[in-house]
Amino acid sequence: MKKVSGTLNGTGAALVVGCGFKPDYVKLWNLESSNPIEVVWSSEMRSLEQIEGVANDNGTPARLAFGAGVAPYRGGDVMGAASTVYLVPVEDIAGKRDMRDMYVAGGGSPVTEWTLDTAGNRTGSFNVEASTTYVGEGSKIRIFHTGTKKTYEVTILAMTSNGEAADEVTLSEAVPSGEVQFIGPMFDYVGAADKAVIPEGFKINSTGNINSSGELVAFEAGTYL
Repeated sequence: MKKVSGTLNGTGAALVVGCGFKPDYVKLWNLESSNPIEVVWSSEMRSLEQIEGVANDNGTPARLAFGAGVAPYRGGDVMGAASTVYLVPVEDIAGKRDMRDMYVAGGGSPVTEWTLDTAGNRTGSFNVEASTTYVGEGSKIRIFHTGTKKTYEVTILAMTSNGEAADEVTLSEAVPSGEVQFIGPMFDYVGAADKAVIPEGFKINSTGNINSSGELVAFEAGTYL
């Protein structure tokens, strides 16, 4: 049995997610739509009417026929240029999942400290700029508070500019000031590089509200056996 979950940036166009295996089920959620939107697909949806799943768009159900929802992808396409259609794990592009030091190559310093500026708003700042290419809404962050010896694993809900000025970062909890031990990517899957060979995964054929341009999409995928 295989399982994977992650996030990606919606484009409004069909996408291929190279998650590394051909799943038996996929669930998608648009996390930024003003209305709740979900698409569910299973390999057991074996009818003409909903071969690519079912959608629930703000309480309105819909059956997704061929080309309208989610489908398996068998892998093997080779990129002739950098792609925004074929998505791979962010570590394939960045070389890692910890984004604290993405500015180091450009002469900057890694993010090491978090300061809680306004507890009531759950806002604070980092000791240096964070890379907005990789860090932002949806990034997971781990902060260690030296006083209580507690470790907080929370989510960045918003980041203004680069996060180094007071109140520029909003977290899912009012985490006390402390040591930043990890910052994950806002998108777990990003566009593939030139010459990349795309692994197996699934296609998002839906270009509707589930896959709106610039909106954060979360997914779960797995196999039954």
